Amino acid sequence: MSPIPRSITRTLSRFWTELTSKSSSLAIHELEVAKYKASVSLRYLACLVVLPWGISISLQKVLEP
Repeated sequence: MSPIPRSITRTLSRFWTELTSKSSSLAIHELEVAKYKASVSLRYLACLVVLPWGISISLQKVLEP
């Protein structure tokens, strides 16, 4: 563990990137990461709903006489 909390060092590093004009590339990267995380979350939720539903329907069709 460091004597300086991680949130303070992260804030200082972001402040430094704002001062050095690297903020636009950082903002684009953060947007891409957020977009990726959102798409992964939606796919996961869709699998939680669709897979059990699809399995139950396919089993019903297979087990019907």
